[in-house]
Amino acid sequence: MYSLLNKKWIFLYILIFLLLSTYSNCLSLSKITGKVIDKSDGTPLAGASIRLEGTGLGTYAIKDGSFILKGIKKAKYTLLVTIVGYESKHIPVQVLDNDSVYLLIELKSKPLSTGEVVVSANKRIQAVQDVPISISVVSNNDMITKSITRFDEALRYVPGIIMNKDNVNLRGSSGFAFGLGSRVALLVDGFPLLSGDQGDMKYDAIPIFNIEQIEIVKGAGSALYGTGALGGIINIITKEPDDEFTAKGRIHSGFYTLPKYQQWRYRDDVPFKSGFDLSLSTKFNSLGLILSGGLENDESYRKYDKSFRYNIFSKLNNSFSDFTKATLLFNYASDKSDDWVYWNSLDSATIPPTNANTDARILSTKLAIAGDLKHIFNSKNFLTFKTGIYRTYVENNLDINDPEYRQSDAISFNTEAQMNSSLADRTLLTYGLVATFNKVTSKLYGKVNQEIFAGYIQGELAQIKDFIFTVGARTDYEKTDSSDYQLEFSPKLGINYSSFFGPKFRLSLGRGFRAPTVAERFASLKFSGFTVAPNPLLKSEISWSAEIGSNYDFEIWGAPIQFDFAIYHSEFDNLIEPTFDNTQQGSVIKFLNITRARITGIELTLKSLLFGFVGFQTSISAMKPLDLTLNQILKYRSTFFCYNSLFIPLRSVELYADYRFINRMETVDELLKLQVRDYDARVPMHILDFRLKFKLQELLRIPIQLTLNVKNALNYYYTEVVGNLGPTRFIGLQIESEL
Repeated sequence: MYSLLNKKWIFLYILIFLLLSTYSNCLSLSKITGKVIDKSDGTPLAGASIRLEGTGLGTYAIKDGSFILKGIKKAKYTLLVTIVGYESKHIPVQVLDNDSVYLLIELKSKPLSTGEVVVSANKRIQAVQDVPISISVVSNNDMITKSITRFDEALRYVPGIIMNKDNVNLRGSSGFAFGLGSRVALLVDGFPLLSGDQGDMKYDAIPIFNIEQIEIVKGAGSALYGTGALGGIINIITKEPDDEFTAKGRIHSGFYTLPKYQQWRYRDDVPFKSGFDLSLSTKFNSLGLILSGGLENDESYRKYDKSFRYNIFSKLNNSFSDFTKATLLFNYASDKSDDWVYWNSLDSATIPPTNANTDARILSTKLAIAGDLKHIFNSKNFLTFKTGIYRTYVENNLDINDPEYRQSDAISFNTEAQMNSSLADRTLLTYGLVATFNKVTSKLYGKVNQEIFAGYIQGELAQIKDFIFTVGARTDYEKTDSSDYQLEFSPKLGINYSSFFGPKFRLSLGRGFRAPTVAERFASLKFSGFTVAPNPLLKSEISWSAEIGSNYDFEIWGAPIQFDFAIYHSEFDNLIEPTFDNTQQGSVIKFLNITRARITGIELTLKSLLFGFVGFQTSISAMKPLDLTLNQILKYRSTFFCYNSLFIPLRSVELYADYRFINRMETVDELLKLQVRDYDARVPMHILDFRLKFKLQELLRIPIQLTLNVKNALNYYYTEVVGNLGPTRFIGLQIESEL
């Protein structure tokens, strides 16, 4: 079935490509040229983004600030111009047949502006302030300043997110299930990257060294993204190839300080973590190429917890014409690590349980290949066609007859055809079809096939002054072998209002769902004293999310301030939880639809530039995650967390400090006491990180940047999840260079 379907998609891909190439030659075309400069002094703004809203056309300003947009048909357009540190600008422009329009664009400096354009909220490029739902953006600059080397580290200071080890807990939507069944959809350049068996995120499969930005959309997002978007969406946007040859590299190394408690010291010398990354980027006429790779060896702060990872990433794109562009992504990652779950006890928190098999190792590999074709029919219609494969393989080194032997091979095929159409001035339509096939061959889950078909449509109306209305819906059909098929209908509504007195307001309502994963339905295994039993009768999880929010830029005593505030409310039904089955002997766990839940919360984010040069940011999140079934706080959720960042530039030296506080989880699974000693040992988190960055380019004219990192500087001891000591103090040095 899969080979036949793939042949049909390939035939359709070729047919569409030929038709579009023929059609594009019939257009009567014009161009827009211009220059982007600083309004105050006329300095060219290289790298400014210039986009024609509602179309697939866009470009960037080169070194002298100039740009050119070709292949434009007669129509009225709105030009969106953005760049970091400047106010975004919407410019109306009228283009005639065979016309050439020149624009001199002056942007006003705005120190707190990140110049963000996003694609994830509505599957099209738009300014972040025009999105009707809360969205956070982690830029490439953010990752550089925080010396990020792993994807999960990039999320730890995002408002509304708590990392429960392998689970991304966005606004309380997820608790802890070893990453299984993520309630947040993960994509790379719009291509789904949740595994086909467990539906989880594989952090080392992310090309961290080539990320342009990470977009986090908060709240139910199934109206456009389908299953998995119960609590939100994370879309990783990778970098485009550079116009000229560029090579950049990074080396990092450091050590975990020894614990202050003697009984925790399992070795006399300090354990190290080291790695490097290398990336090459260039263009050959219309052909662009990125090739990168990296590795990391982590001796860990815990005994028998070593890991060795490496990855290879490539991005190839080609502009066949002004109307047609194709992109091919390739990513391979491998992770070999020791294999245990819970500590021995609080007194020996860095040591595995006494009965742990310390010879066991687990090997995990991930392979993703994805193609993307974009074609512009005319000024009002353009197509995006994506197809690809994501394979994850995991196996431990135990004998195949060992009760704790684990192996799973999952292949996920994803194909999507999307159209964007401009029906009238500032009236946009986004619609498409999606097909997903998951094929699993596993010792744990058996041989299982899962298929999902979906169609979606969304309209955006901005004809009423100061308002943008968004209405959309999606229907999904899901079937997994012996399980009954499920139909899910996911609508959404959004409103943006730019008030006459300054603040911008947003309102959204949407439905989300998550189909049970193959692992949740068919898991049958023994591990670390637990037995997991299958449950093929699981139903989809459902959520409804509503939000009202506002953002406002203003000044107090000359200091610019950026303010964002949101109140949200979510209702969940049929939540799937790993639950101890009291009807059977021993520690038997089943995944059950047992929970109705309600989460109400607020988020407040404040950014400022104090004294004209000291950057400061704080975000506060408070929520009430209530389990309506048990009338208690939902398991594995914190109710209050606060993130703070401080940046002080001192000429060629920069000082950064980050502090995060997360209050103590009120509720965990009490039956864990059957297997985990000191399961209830948990405290609030107080994590303080420091970074000192030296820019040798400015000091010595050497293109090198040195960063001294101190993570968990207070050496504070805590647990992110039950029976797992969080990372202790780490001191490291990072060297970066770009040629």
